[in-house]
Amino acid sequence: MIFDSNGFKLDALRHALVGYPAEALSEMELFWSANGGMARQTKLEYFFSQLLGSNDVAAEVAAAAERFGDYARRAYDPVQPIAAALELARDAGSSRCFVVSGADQTELRDIFRAKHLSSLFAEVCGSPTAKLTHVARILQEQQCPPERAVLIGDGAGDFDVCRRLGVPFIYLHEYSEWLAAKPTLRGLPDVLVFDTWQSLLDRLGIRKSSAFVEAAS
Repeated sequence: MIFDSNGFKLDALRHALVGYPAEALSEMELFWSANGGMARQTKLEYFFSQLLGSNDVAAEVAAAAERFGDYARRAYDPVQPIAAALELARDAGSSRCFVVSGADQTELRDIFRAKHLSSLFAEVCGSPTAKLTHVARILQEQQCPPERAVLIGDGAGDFDVCRRLGVPFIYLHEYSEWLAAKPTLRGLPDVLVFDTWQSLLDRLGIRKSSAFVEAAS
């Protein structure tokens, strides 16, 4: 949710799986988009085990994940972070903000350091550790009751983490690929839905910082 990366991650997936049957690739793209927030290794395991029935799933996953990571890391270079997301982090304070992603943790931390974003967050967390594990650990270490936290996300996996831990969920539609999100979430307790990052900032009364806008331009 800090970067709009969904588009180029599909390109990274196609790069990682070039040469495999087109029908399986089409099914994989649908599975990938429907499971936002899931670790890439888990998604690739689905491709090789369920769609292809490979004999050496672990080796094929490792090779494909490496190709995916190489492509994705290069694709991040020209991409700017979502300004409104950083505004929220700056307003809340770094000690209260954590990034929990399905992306590779080492890769993600390198990107945040390269773009000088690390100081805005208490911790940047990613795969192979599952989101559920990360969030549960953070709540415990921060001695924060689940109902006093909030998770902002755009995928079904994010909502599942909140549902299982009792954390309120804010769904952002702006960059989401979760097609069933709004009908799934409509009317649920402890769930808020916003179409854009800016509409969330407006609801919270957070105004843009001129210093930040200039620095990010």
